[in-house]
Amino acid sequence: MLLPGLKGRTFRDGPVPRMADSGAMALAGVDEVAWDLLSHAYGAATDVPDLLRALTDPDPAVRENALDAMYGAVHHQGDVYDSTVAVIPFLLRLVADRRRPGRAAVVELLAGIGGAGDTGPPTAEGARAGEAVGAAYPLWLELLSDHVPAVRAATCFALLACRDRATGAAAALRQRFEAEGDARTRTAIVGAVAELARRADDGAAAGSWLAGVLRDDPDPGVCVAALTQANTLAAHGGPPVAVETALTLLAERGAGAQRRRVDLGKQVLGLSRSMGDQVAARVDLLTALLRSPDRGCRMSALLPAGDLVEGWRADFVPLIALVAEQVTLGPAATRARAVRVLETMDVLAAPAADALVAALEGSARIVDESAMDRRSPWVVRWQSGGSGIGPALCALAGAGDPRALPMLAWALEAEVLPRNVGEYVGRFGARAADLAPLIVRRWRDLRP
Repeated sequence: MLLPGLKGRTFRDGPVPRMADSGAMALAGVDEVAWDLLSHAYGAATDVPDLLRALTDPDPAVRENALDAMYGAVHHQGDVYDSTVAVIPFLLRLVADRRRPGRAAVVELLAGIGGAGDTGPPTAEGARAGEAVGAAYPLWLELLSDHVPAVRAATCFALLACRDRATGAAAALRQRFEAEGDARTRTAIVGAVAELARRADDGAAAGSWLAGVLRDDPDPGVCVAALTQANTLAAHGGPPVAVETALTLLAERGAGAQRRRVDLGKQVLGLSRSMGDQVAARVDLLTALLRSPDRGCRMSALLPAGDLVEGWRADFVPLIALVAEQVTLGPAATRARAVRVLETMDVLAAPAADALVAALEGSARIVDESAMDRRSPWVVRWQSGGSGIGPALCALAGAGDPRALPMLAWALEAEVLPRNVGEYVGRFGARAADLAPLIVRRWRDLRP
């Protein structure tokens, strides 16, 4: 019997022999494949057998290096080659053996190879890979109840490659959700169910199911994920989600998330992005979070606020002013994140200039990189021995505020010249003319 997915492949010594169990014999027959006649991103695929063997190594570091190499060659930037199709049966055997460590990462690799996240038409080899991964549908159903939570979560993504079994996959995922105790896996199920509904352009049933998740699930991360996905289904016939619903959920869950050390920032970012061009509603959501008495809620709104300001046009001055408040009033971690967000806004950070100046004037002029998150230094001394302008001063200079010029002048006179000081001085153009003599002097001091 030929290995599934290898029909028509080239072998050195006739057909592939029968396999025994999926454990010790997982890679049996790998040397019978004519890898020298197959190719990947860097030429002949002769190194693939060694990469497959390394994926079975007991050392996690060896497995990780092998996985990186597989992504770099066999599945380079999402491409599929004839060698990519040839590795599928061996990878399937590896994930089927529940005694082996590291299977979750291999499931994710197989899902990518099978086109689980693709939206456009596949290439000829991509279609063959999709068929081979999709043909393992019974295995994916089994792995939904695997004893390793990470494998279960990765399997949700793999089921998206089973395009001709979408209805059954959605039903299996919803059924598994009822028994699933791991929050990360429930979040993955939520995403997979919603994606299947979007592909079918039928958001009504999935939207109703997600409403139940919002109502009943005890985990804040799962609920935010459900809310985000429900937003995306509104364009596919799903019920719309009101901003008030999001605010109520996040206000109720924020403190619990902090106790459980759940960072909702990325999830709130996804929620904000799911609202698309509803800029006013997104501003309302983030404004309410930044005004929340709960530190976790305020922290979670910072990255999404920066993302919104960078990507859309509107009057963001009140929102930026709320971000600026966190520069001086928030705890250390919140202050550091707020400064980083303002740094990305460039000239749009102008409403935060007073807060940035206050933070800079109250901080040491130069600190080590390891202490940077607890302060707002003018210059950061890197572990490598060099230095650079600190994030708060970068944000102030990027906003074009002239109060940054004396601080940049001090940086120009530092014994170790900050590597990016010229970039920020240059932003002021003629307004930095008074620094010209100092610049010339330091230029003469520089080594060729």
